[in-house]
Amino acid sequence: MQRWLAKYLDPELLASLAARRREPLASAAGNLAGMHRSNNSGFALEFVSHRPYAPGDDTRYLDWRVYYRRQRYLVKQYRLETNTTCHLVLDASGSMAVGTGGEQKLAYAARLAATLAWWMVQRGDKVSLAACDRDVRVWLPPAGGPAHVLNLCALLEQISASGPTDAAACFTALAPRFGRRATILYFGDLLGDLPSLAPAIQRLRFDEHTVALFQILHRWERHFEIDGQVRFAGLEGEPAIDCAASDVRQAYLAALAAHQQELAGMCARLQVEHVVAETSRPASQILARVLDHKGV
Repeated sequence: MQRWLAKYLDPELLASLAARRREPLASAAGNLAGMHRSNNSGFALEFVSHRPYAPGDDTRYLDWRVYYRRQRYLVKQYRLETNTTCHLVLDASGSMAVGTGGEQKLAYAARLAATLAWWMVQRGDKVSLAACDRDVRVWLPPAGGPAHVLNLCALLEQISASGPTDAAACFTALAPRFGRRATILYFGDLLGDLPSLAPAIQRLRFDEHTVALFQILHRWERHFEIDGQVRFAGLEGEPAIDCAASDVRQAYLAALAAHQQELAGMCARLQVEHVVAETSRPASQILARVLDHKGV
Protein backbone atom coordinates (compact mmCIF):
# COMPACT_ATOMS: atom_id res chain seq x y z
CA MET A 1 0.00 0.00 0.00
CA GLN A 2 2.74 2.48 0.92
CA ARG A 3 4.48 1.67 -2.36
CA TRP A 4 1.37 2.73 -4.27
CA LEU A 5 1.14 5.98 -2.35
CA ALA A 6 4.75 6.76 -3.16
CA LYS A 7 4.12 6.02 -6.84
CA TYR A 8 1.11 8.29 -7.24
CA LEU A 9 1.66 10.97 -4.59
CA ASP A 10 4.77 13.14 -4.68
CA PRO A 11 5.51 14.52 -1.16
CA GLU A 12 7.00 17.76 -2.53
CA LEU A 13 3.97 18.34 -4.73
CA LEU A 14 1.60 17.63 -1.84
CA ALA A 15 3.50 20.05 0.36
CA SER A 16 3.21 22.77 -2.28
CA LEU A 17 -0.55 22.26 -2.44
CA ALA A 18 -1.13 21.90 1.31
CA ALA A 19 -1.54 25.61 1.98
CA ARG A 20 -4.02 26.16 -0.85
CA ARG A 21 -7.64 26.73 0.09
CA ARG A 22 -9.19 27.62 -3.26
CA GLU A 23 -11.58 25.37 -5.10
CA PRO A 24 -9.99 23.52 -8.03
CA LEU A 25 -12.26 24.92 -10.71
CA ALA A 26 -15.44 26.47 -9.40
CA SER A 27 -17.41 27.34 -6.32
CA ALA A 28 -18.68 24.13 -4.85
CA ALA A 29 -22.08 23.08 -3.63
CA GLY A 30 -22.47 20.38 -1.02
CA ASN A 31 -24.56 19.21 1.87
CA LEU A 32 -22.16 19.21 4.83
CA ALA A 33 -20.09 21.85 6.60
CA GLY A 34 -16.65 21.93 5.05
CA MET A 35 -14.05 24.04 3.33
CA HIS A 36 -15.82 25.40 0.22
CA ARG A 37 -18.08 28.32 -0.48
CA SER A 38 -21.56 27.31 -1.47
CA ASN A 39 -23.55 28.86 -4.30
CA ASN A 40 -26.50 29.01 -1.90
CA SER A 41 -26.98 31.93 0.50
CA GLY A 42 -28.10 31.27 4.06
CA PHE A 43 -27.33 32.02 7.68
CA ALA A 44 -23.83 30.67 8.32
CA LEU A 45 -20.24 31.88 8.33
CA GLU A 46 -19.35 34.49 5.72
CA PHE A 47 -21.30 37.76 5.32
CA VAL A 48 -22.60 38.34 1.78
CA SER A 49 -25.18 41.12 1.72
CA HIS A 50 -28.36 42.59 3.21
CA ARG A 51 -31.95 42.06 2.19
CA PRO A 52 -35.17 43.68 3.46
CA TYR A 53 -36.75 42.11 6.54
CA ALA A 54 -39.82 39.98 5.87
CA PRO A 55 -42.36 38.76 8.46
CA GLY A 56 -41.17 35.43 9.85
CA ASP A 57 -37.43 36.19 9.54
CA ASP A 58 -35.34 35.44 12.60
CA THR A 59 -34.84 38.80 14.36
CA ARG A 60 -31.40 37.67 15.56
CA TYR A 61 -30.10 38.45 12.08
CA LEU A 62 -31.41 42.01 11.89
CA ASP A 63 -28.61 44.51 11.35
CA TRP A 64 -29.30 46.99 14.14
CA ARG A 65 -26.47 49.30 13.13
CA VAL A 66 -28.14 49.83 9.76
CA TYR A 67 -31.48 50.38 11.51
CA TYR A 68 -30.07 53.10 13.78
CA ARG A 69 -28.45 54.87 10.83
CA ARG A 70 -31.18 54.48 8.21
CA GLN A 71 -34.31 53.49 10.13
CA ARG A 72 -34.64 50.38 7.90
CA TYR A 73 -34.96 46.77 8.93
CA LEU A 74 -32.40 44.76 6.97
CA VAL A 75 -31.44 41.13 7.50
CA LYS A 76 -27.81 40.05 7.24
CA GLN A 77 -27.21 37.20 4.80
CA TYR A 78 -24.25 34.88 4.92
CA ARG A 79 -22.66 32.42 2.56
CA LEU A 80 -22.52 28.84 3.73
CA GLU A 81 -19.27 26.96 3.64
CA THR A 82 -19.84 23.41 2.42
CA ASN A 83 -18.04 20.40 1.12
CA THR A 84 -18.42 18.96 -2.35
CA THR A 85 -18.23 15.65 -4.14
CA CYS A 86 -15.67 15.30 -6.90
CA HIS A 87 -15.84 12.51 -9.48
CA LEU A 88 -12.53 11.59 -11.13
CA VAL A 89 -13.03 9.89 -14.50
CA LEU A 90 -9.98 8.27 -16.09
CA ASP A 91 -9.71 7.27 -19.76
CA ALA A 92 -8.14 3.80 -19.67
CA SER A 93 -8.47 3.04 -23.39
CA GLY A 94 -5.62 1.82 -25.58
CA SER A 95 -4.55 5.27 -26.76
CA MET A 96 -3.55 6.15 -23.18
CA ALA A 97 -0.65 3.66 -23.48
CA VAL A 98 1.35 6.18 -25.56
CA GLY A 99 4.65 7.09 -23.89
CA THR A 100 7.01 5.39 -21.49
CA GLY A 101 7.73 5.64 -17.78
CA GLY A 102 6.33 8.69 -16.05
CA GLU A 103 5.45 10.25 -19.40
CA GLN A 104 3.04 7.50 -20.36
CA LYS A 105 -0.34 9.16 -20.67
CA LEU A 106 -2.23 6.81 -18.35
CA ALA A 107 0.48 6.98 -15.66
CA TYR A 108 0.53 10.77 -15.86
CA ALA A 109 -3.26 11.02 -15.68
CA ALA A 110 -3.28 8.68 -12.68
CA ARG A 111 -0.82 10.89 -10.80
CA LEU A 112 -2.89 13.99 -11.49
CA ALA A 113 -6.06 12.23 -10.33
CA ALA A 114 -4.46 10.83 -7.16
CA THR A 115 -2.96 14.20 -6.23
CA LEU A 116 -6.27 16.00 -6.68
CA ALA A 117 -8.01 13.27 -4.67
CA TRP A 118 -5.60 13.78 -1.78
CA TRP A 119 -5.96 17.57 -1.99
CA MET A 120 -9.74 17.37 -1.89
CA VAL A 121 -10.16 14.88 0.95
CA GLN A 122 -7.82 17.03 3.05
CA ARG A 123 -10.50 19.69 2.78
CA GLY A 124 -13.34 17.43 3.80
CA ASP A 125 -14.54 16.58 0.30
CA LYS A 126 -15.65 13.22 -1.04
CA VAL A 127 -14.00 11.73 -4.12
CA SER A 128 -14.95 8.91 -6.47
CA LEU A 129 -12.95 7.19 -9.20
CA ALA A 130 -14.11 5.74 -12.52
CA ALA A 131 -11.94 4.19 -15.23
CA CYS A 132 -13.41 3.71 -18.69
CA ASP A 133 -12.71 2.69 -22.26
CA ARG A 134 -16.06 2.39 -24.01
CA ASP A 135 -17.50 0.85 -20.84
CA VAL A 136 -17.09 1.67 -17.16
CA ARG A 137 -14.38 -0.76 -16.02
CA VAL A 138 -13.76 0.57 -12.50
CA TRP A 139 -16.06 2.41 -10.12
CA LEU A 140 -15.08 3.46 -6.60
CA PRO A 141 -18.02 5.25 -4.95
CA PRO A 142 -17.37 8.66 -3.37
CA ALA A 143 -15.96 8.77 0.13
CA GLY A 144 -13.51 10.83 2.13
CA GLY A 145 -10.51 10.37 4.36
CA PRO A 146 -6.93 9.13 3.94
CA ALA A 147 -7.96 5.47 3.81
CA HIS A 148 -10.12 6.21 0.79
CA VAL A 149 -7.18 7.79 -1.04
CA LEU A 150 -5.17 4.65 -0.25
CA ASN A 151 -7.91 2.50 -1.80
CA LEU A 152 -8.05 4.82 -4.80
CA CYS A 153 -4.28 4.47 -5.38
CA ALA A 154 -4.57 0.69 -5.09
CA LEU A 155 -7.21 0.73 -7.82
CA LEU A 156 -5.09 2.97 -10.02
CA GLU A 157 -2.33 0.37 -9.79
CA GLN A 158 -4.65 -2.23 -11.32
CA ILE A 159 -5.75 -0.15 -14.31
CA SER A 160 -4.10 -0.75 -17.68
CA ALA A 161 -4.64 0.98 -21.02
CA SER A 162 -6.62 -1.18 -23.43
CA GLY A 163 -9.73 -1.21 -25.60
CA PRO A 164 -11.44 1.38 -27.80
CA THR A 165 -12.51 4.81 -26.56
CA ASP A 166 -16.07 6.05 -26.14
CA ALA A 167 -16.07 8.87 -23.62
CA ALA A 168 -19.65 9.85 -24.49
CA ALA A 169 -20.97 6.37 -23.65
CA CYS A 170 -19.06 6.39 -20.37
CA PHE A 171 -20.42 9.77 -19.31
CA THR A 172 -23.92 8.58 -20.15
CA ALA A 173 -23.44 5.41 -18.10
CA LEU A 174 -21.94 7.30 -15.16
CA ALA A 175 -24.47 10.16 -15.06
CA PRO A 176 -26.94 8.33 -12.77
CA ARG A 177 -24.10 7.54 -10.33
CA PHE A 178 -22.99 11.16 -10.09
CA GLY A 179 -26.16 12.13 -8.23
CA ARG A 180 -26.69 15.78 -7.37
CA ARG A 181 -24.51 18.57 -8.67
CA ALA A 182 -20.84 17.89 -8.18
CA THR A 183 -17.45 18.50 -9.78
CA ILE A 184 -16.46 16.08 -12.55
CA LEU A 185 -12.83 15.92 -13.65
CA TYR A 186 -12.07 13.86 -16.76
CA PHE A 187 -8.54 12.76 -17.65
CA GLY A 188 -8.07 11.52 -21.23
CA ASP A 189 -6.58 12.45 -24.59
CA LEU A 190 -9.93 13.61 -26.05
CA LEU A 191 -8.85 12.68 -29.55
CA GLY A 192 -12.10 10.88 -30.33
CA ASP A 193 -15.39 11.96 -31.87
CA LEU A 194 -16.43 15.34 -30.47
CA PRO A 195 -19.97 15.59 -31.97
CA SER A 196 -21.01 12.55 -29.91
CA LEU A 197 -19.23 13.81 -26.79
CA ALA A 198 -20.95 17.21 -26.68
CA PRO A 199 -24.49 15.93 -25.88
CA ALA A 200 -23.15 13.72 -23.08
CA ILE A 201 -21.37 16.67 -21.47
CA GLN A 202 -24.38 18.89 -22.07
CA ARG A 203 -26.45 16.49 -19.97
CA LEU A 204 -23.94 16.79 -17.12
CA ARG A 205 -24.11 20.57 -17.34
CA PHE A 206 -27.91 20.41 -17.40
CA ASP A 207 -27.65 18.46 -14.11
CA GLU A 208 -25.65 21.44 -12.76
CA HIS A 209 -22.34 19.60 -12.56
CA THR A 210 -19.10 21.54 -12.89
CA VAL A 211 -17.05 19.76 -15.57
CA ALA A 212 -13.34 20.03 -16.39
CA LEU A 213 -11.57 18.11 -19.14
CA PHE A 214 -7.87 17.41 -18.63
CA GLN A 215 -6.56 16.61 -22.09
CA ILE A 216 -3.53 14.36 -21.58
CA LEU A 217 -1.19 14.43 -24.58
CA HIS A 218 2.32 13.10 -25.17
CA ARG A 219 4.80 15.47 -26.84
CA TRP A 220 4.94 13.10 -29.84
CA GLU A 221 1.23 13.60 -30.38
CA ARG A 222 1.26 17.32 -29.78
CA HIS A 223 4.34 18.25 -31.81
CA PHE A 224 4.88 15.16 -34.02
CA GLU A 225 8.53 14.86 -32.98
CA ILE A 226 9.05 11.81 -35.20
CA ASP A 227 11.46 11.30 -38.08
CA GLY A 228 12.32 8.59 -40.58
CA GLN A 229 10.37 5.54 -41.64
CA VAL A 230 7.82 4.71 -38.96
CA ARG A 231 5.21 2.07 -38.22
CA PHE A 232 2.17 3.60 -36.53
CA ALA A 233 0.50 0.87 -34.48
CA GLY A 234 -3.25 0.99 -33.91
CA LEU A 235 -3.80 1.00 -30.14
CA GLU A 236 -7.58 0.63 -30.31
CA GLY A 237 -7.97 -2.01 -33.02
CA GLU A 238 -6.90 0.02 -36.06
CA PRO A 239 -4.50 -1.56 -38.58
CA ALA A 240 -0.82 -0.58 -38.46
CA ILE A 241 0.41 1.96 -41.03
CA ASP A 242 3.96 2.11 -42.43
CA CYS A 243 5.07 5.48 -43.84
CA ALA A 244 7.72 8.18 -43.77
CA ALA A 245 7.07 10.67 -40.98
CA SER A 246 7.82 13.58 -43.31
CA ASP A 247 4.99 12.49 -45.64
CA VAL A 248 2.28 12.88 -43.01
CA ARG A 249 3.65 15.52 -40.61
CA GLN A 250 1.93 18.57 -42.09
CA ALA A 251 -1.40 16.82 -42.61
CA TYR A 252 -1.32 15.43 -39.05
CA LEU A 253 -0.52 18.78 -37.44
CA ALA A 254 -3.24 20.49 -39.48
CA ALA A 255 -5.80 17.86 -38.45
CA LEU A 256 -4.75 18.15 -34.80
CA ALA A 257 -5.05 21.95 -34.91
CA ALA A 258 -8.56 21.70 -36.37
CA HIS A 259 -9.54 19.13 -33.72
CA GLN A 260 -8.19 21.32 -30.91
CA GLN A 261 -10.07 24.32 -32.23
CA GLU A 262 -13.30 22.31 -32.34
CA LEU A 263 -12.67 21.01 -28.82
CA ALA A 264 -12.00 24.51 -27.47
CA GLY A 265 -15.19 25.76 -29.11
CA MET A 266 -17.22 22.93 -27.61
CA CYS A 267 -15.84 23.64 -24.13
CA ALA A 268 -16.54 27.35 -24.42
CA ARG A 269 -20.09 26.69 -25.61
CA LEU A 270 -20.81 24.26 -22.76
CA GLN A 271 -18.92 26.33 -20.15
CA VAL A 272 -16.49 23.50 -19.48
CA GLU A 273 -12.90 23.96 -18.32
CA HIS A 274 -10.34 22.62 -20.84
CA VAL A 275 -6.82 21.96 -19.58
CA VAL A 276 -4.14 20.70 -21.97
CA ALA A 277 -1.60 18.68 -19.99
CA GLU A 278 1.49 17.55 -21.88
CA THR A 279 3.12 14.62 -20.08
CA SER A 280 6.61 16.12 -20.37
CA ARG A 281 5.57 18.99 -18.10
CA PRO A 282 5.78 18.66 -14.30
CA ALA A 283 2.45 17.77 -12.73
CA SER A 284 3.05 20.54 -10.20
CA GLN A 285 3.00 23.12 -12.99
CA ILE A 286 -0.32 21.84 -14.36
CA LEU A 287 -2.02 21.66 -10.97
CA ALA A 288 -0.74 25.00 -9.69
CA ARG A 289 -2.13 26.84 -12.70
CA VAL A 290 -5.46 25.01 -12.54
CA LEU A 291 -5.89 25.66 -8.83
CA ASP A 292 -5.13 29.31 -9.48
CA HIS A 293 -7.96 29.36 -12.06
CA LYS A 294 -5.54 30.29 -14.87
CA GLY A 295 -5.90 27.29 -17.16
CA VAL A 296 -2.94 25.88 -19.09
